[in-house]
Amino acid sequence: MWIGGLRQGARPDPDLLDLDLLRIAMLLLIHLLAVFLAWVAGIIARRRGLQDQCRSNSDRKRQTLSDITLGWMVLAAKLLTLTQACFEQALRSLWSTPSCFNGPTTTRA
Repeated sequence: MWIGGLRQGARPDPDLLDLDLLRIAMLLLIHLLAVFLAWVAGIIARRRGLQDQCRSNSDRKRQTLSDITLGWMVLAAKLLTLTQACFEQALRSLWSTPSCFNGPTTTRA
């Protein structure tokens, strides 16, 4: 009987285990890149106001979808196409300091 590619009672080959670990690492890396792209797409979609087209409820005053979920939805529905320029602009805006963090507006007495 074969279990997980091995005959029952057989010792696993260390080289095969290394290949399995390498395969899992590659799959995790691919998944990480896909989630990162979905996150960036979700941020772009939210800034363009596309979240209203993906909501299932009528509450428009608060965010009901995460950026990753919104990114998956707009990419799957082809509401947004990620171009290189759009992607670079989104990344630049992520690392820029928001205006609310420029410094203290009031001094303590």
